[in-house]
Amino acid sequence: RDAGDPVEGVHITVGRQHQLTGASGSVTLQLAPGGSYTARATAPGYVPASISFMVAESTKVKPLVPR
Repeated sequence: RDAGDPVEGVHITVGRQHQLTGASGSVTLQLAPGGSYTARATAPGYVPASISFMVAESTKVKPLVPR
């Protein structure tokens, strides 16, 4: 696998929501605007990763793709 390639089957957790990435390596989650979140990604054979982010009241959120 090359660096930057999408990874299918990554377990993504944001708050109480959990999803696995698809073949494109992305997930779509329903998040309330105006909040602070931490996304955690885990997959066998990979180092777990997390990122914190804020969603402004007027933000339209695009898919999060772990790399």
